[in-house]
Amino acid sequence: MRYIYGIVARLGMQGQNHRRYACKARLSPWLWLATRRSDFCILQNQTVPDIIEQVLGIYGHLLRKKLTRGNRSGYCCVQYNESDCDLVPRWMQHEGIYFF
Repeated sequence: MRYIYGIVARLGMQGQNHRRYACKARLSPWLWLATRRSDFCILQNQTVPDIIEQVLGIYGHLLRKKLTRGNRSGYCCVQYNESDCDLVPRWMQHEGIYFF
């Protein structure tokens, strides 16, 4: 048995043959949900890792931080009708944090 983790982003019927149905599913990673949500908020006096945790924390998945240097605090982060998936990489780039 093989486990596949993801969120079903699309599900459709492909056809029927002798009382058996064929379906096609499109799986996306949990971070795909961040592309579907836009918000208006101001986050003040936080480090960039704290901003990332607050924005992505609502999706219920654990984030692993492996940062090698300290982070500057005191940022005022504004999200104005921007998806969470656009906000997080923008602030990560600003601080020099990269992910893969």
